[in-house]
Amino acid sequence: MCTVYTFLHHVITMFHFSDEVEVDEEGVSGKGCAAAKSGTAAPLGVESKGTVGETKSMSSRFFDCQGALPVQKRVTSTMQCGHCSAPDNGVENFETELSFPSSDKGVGTTVAQRNVQTAKSVICEVYRDLERRCHEERRQYEESGTQPSQQKLNFWSTYTNKARLQHFTSESVAFVQKNPECRTALLTGKQLRFLVLLQHLVSEDSLDVTRPERLRKHQDVFEGVLTDSISSQLVEDAHRCEFSIEGRSFSLQDVLQLEGQQEERKKRIAQFQSELVHALETYLLSFCARKGLSPGGSKRLMQAVTTQMSQAGLANIDRGSEASRYFVGSQGLDQRIAYNLSTMYVHDQEALKLSIVCMRTGFTQYLDKDELLHLAGVQYPRRCKPDSYLYQYATLCFTIGLIPSWFQAKPCSIWTRQPMGRIG
Repeated sequence: MCTVYTFLHHVITMFHFSDEVEVDEEGVSGKGCAAAKSGTAAPLGVESKGTVGETKSMSSRFFDCQGALPVQKRVTSTMQCGHCSAPDNGVENFETELSFPSSDKGVGTTVAQRNVQTAKSVICEVYRDLERRCHEERRQYEESGTQPSQQKLNFWSTYTNKARLQHFTSESVAFVQKNPECRTALLTGKQLRFLVLLQHLVSEDSLDVTRPERLRKHQDVFEGVLTDSISSQLVEDAHRCEFSIEGRSFSLQDVLQLEGQQEERKKRIAQFQSELVHALETYLLSFCARKGLSPGGSKRLMQAVTTQMSQAGLANIDRGSEASRYFVGSQGLDQRIAYNLSTMYVHDQEALKLSIVCMRTGFTQYLDKDELLHLAGVQYPRRCKPDSYLYQYATLCFTIGLIPSWFQAKPCSIWTRQPMGRIG
């Protein structure tokens, strides 16, 4: 028997949606009312907390093989690549190694300096592994004769371009330097990796909905009752989850227990989906109206928020979590997923607060991916106590604000809490 703890990381992720940056098919083209054309969302930060195991259905959003490590990006006033926010200078491999500004190379003794030094090695490792896995996946496609989707090509193009990776690296270091918690407490490499990776993933999802279809990295589809801005994945999985919209609960757990009544079950699920989507649209449209968003801006905000209220949101937390090394048995497994959407105030400004909870209990067997890969002769699966559990919790904050087109920094905060997972 062994005891495993997964640490709960609380990262406040803030996104500012602005009508000041215009996005067209060539990227950022200048100042103007983007919402009138495409509803540009300009994410400014990410906050989240959580850990838990990883499932292939979630991770496949990023890679066909496991272990994708997308990373932080930065937007400046220069002309940008359509796939990401890095400048596009047309050079695929302008250097062979990632580097840091010379002013950052001194080793300090303060908490902030030590965190930055740790973060540098973590960030380099993340980008090297990301690039390597992109090349590996591309090779697998070529060898099998499989034609990759345009989204897959866009993903590979972004994370195998040395100029973009260098840009991401610099922004990730700057992100750690500006983070308040990185100046007050020493963080481990695993904590820093989780912080940078999670902040990037949610930001990229929010930015992806603003891109032209041909430049997107994901195949997200949206639908709705009043709009066409609700994630189809959210709708499809709605009856398996629990929702709370400003305190109003939506759950269909009782219907899932029905046996031998398939027609009634399907009818109840369809009705539940319609009621949930209508309530969600009404709530988000009301928020957008209070903030004075244009129709296009409202659409992008709704798409960004509801994308995280689906498996994409769970996958974003999983990617950087140490708990992703554990795979639990399905026999007796009880998985409860809940999304809580409400409002909060950030610097006297009303913002959307989305909490995501995933609790897995009832399993008595598990696999440890690290042991499987590194230790020979290990007997699998391992047994664990019936009261073992994995717990995932994240909070995202979306804010609205007018910002200059050249400013898209992404502040993020992190706190480490008590262990929130146990396998014994």
